Amino acid sequence: MIKKIVLPLALSIAAFSPAHADTIGFVVGTGSWSQETTGNISAGAIPTTTMSSGGDSSTMWAEVEHPVPMLPNVRIAQAPLSASNTSGDSLVLDHTDTTLYYELLDNWVTADVGLTFRSISGSLTAGTSAPINVTVPMIYAKAAVEVPASGFSAGVIMNQISGYTDMSTYVAYEMSFGLGVQVGTRSQNIDLAEGTDVTSAIEASGSFMNLYYHF
Repeated sequence: MIKKIVLPLALSIAAFSPAHADTIGFVVGTGSWSQETTGNISAGAIPTTTMSSGGDSSTMWAEVEHPVPMLPNVRIAQAPLSASNTSGDSLVLDHTDTTLYYELLDNWVTADVGLTFRSISGSLTAGTSAPINVTVPMIYAKAAVEVPASGFSAGVIMNQISGYTDMSTYVAYEMSFGLGVQVGTRSQNIDLAEGTDVTSAIEASGSFMNLYYHF
């Protein structure tokens, strides 16, 4: 699966001359995602279980961009995801992303593309408990547009592999000293089956608000 993703991505990047930052830059952020989660999942010996619940979760991320040509930038992101049902069954699908990406454009229009390794750690509990530990490679893409000299911007961030999509759309305002706020919506369609003992058709979506600092 990884070869099927890495080769087309490498060929795509090779067709461009990646942009790079003039200096080293850092972004750190945290936020809250208000999610409604529904769908079906089975894991280990636990048969298909239906989930339907909502709640808030705290997210965080950090990015490092640098001026070294051809060396990818790095983004680390973490988001918990949990759900339950009226029978008392529960699901935890926390995930941590390690993303290596290149900037294709870096001005008032930005475009990034790369590869995310998503480590999913959690469990499904329905009478008994089955651990869930899966690593999923995904294509990463980000596009954003800034309103020059205003601090305002809007963008889309997506991680995707066949059957598994995680997409966020947002508007942001960043002050002159680097403190910023983002508001938007995030949706995940989680279809796990190939090469794992987990089969899922889970949807999680809702609004979020983030605070971040751009060094």
